[in-house]
Amino acid sequence: MDACFITAGVPNSALQELAFTAGTYTGVADGYNGPVELAVTFSEDAVTGIEVTANAETAYVGTPAFDIVIPEIIA
Repeated sequence: MDACFITAGVPNSALQELAFTAGTYTGVADGYNGPVELAVTFSEDAVTGIEVTANAETAYVGTPAFDIVIPEIIA
């Protein structure tokens, strides 16, 4: 999976020029049971790490989803 949360709707030609400002950024989005907070680390050209810093998701549902999706985004 490409970093679809970043690249959705961006033409492939524009993706070749995609660059990030290196650093760690935080964000919050609505989860199923409440807010999900993330810390996402970028190099100059890639997502290098994602940490779920807070969430209210069901342990047997949300955590396995994070464990599957996060490595796919970073890959």
